[in-house]
This record gives sequence, C-alpha cells and structure tokens, in this order.
Amino acid sequence: MEEYTQKYTETSLVSGTVGKILVAWYFYSVDRLLAKIGMDKQTNLNVLEVACGAGHSTQRLLKILPKDVHFVASDIEEENLEEAKELVGDSVNFSKEDIYALDRESNSFDMIFALEVLEHLEDPQKALKEVKRVTKEY
Repeated sequence: MEEYTQKYTETSLVSGTVGKILVAWYFYSVDRLLAKIGMDKQTNLNVLEVACGAGHSTQRLLKILPKDVHFVASDIEEENLEEAKELVGDSVNFSKEDIYALDRESNSFDMIFALEVLEHLEDPQKALKEVKRVTKEY
C-alpha cells in the first residue's frame, strides 16, 4: 500500500504548516462548490467517496456535507479501509471495491467524490466512466 496521508498528518513546521494550509484551502473550495450547486441545502443525499484511502478526506467531507447525508466510502486496499474505519467510526459504511468496477446500481448516488485519485490510475477515463454510471448528476 502506498501512503498518501502525509498532507493530513505531517507535523514538521515547514511542510506540515504548508500542507495544512493547502488541505484547508482544498476543502474550503469543495465547500464553496457544494454551496454553488446547492448541495449544502439538500436533504437525504446519497453520497459515495471512491478511493477514500485512510479516511482523512472522508472525515473532512463529513464536516462540510449536510448532517443527514447517507455517506458510504470505498477503497481497493483493505488496510486503508481498516484505518478509515478507525479514524471515522460508524457514521460511514466502508466497503472494498475497485473504482473501475463499482459494485453499485446505475444512478444510485446524488454525488460522488473521487478526491486525489485520478492521477494515480492507469486509465482515469475508464474510472470516470464508471463513476458517471453510478451517479445521478454530480
């Protein structure tokens, strides 16, 4: 398993501070985008995060999404899922799945997050096609 959580966990003065600022700005931008499309006021949203990693992004997303969201997250690495469950707790249903072959019904989610994953894939177009299949709109 490759480790991509340093930006969330780094504690050194320089890289830790810069990393925290970049992560904070990133999620601020996600929050603004949600507000712009009106998702911040929606109720009973079904949301999927694919390639959730160790759950750091999941934890941040839960803070900016509406409180009544039905949030599920998945990753291909079992070790990531174990860490994510430990970090986030029981508020999210985690499952093991491949972004290229999501075990989901078509049009079953209001919104899907695939944060910081496409640049690590051999075939990002195939992944995007699969993500599009399972989302209603976003």
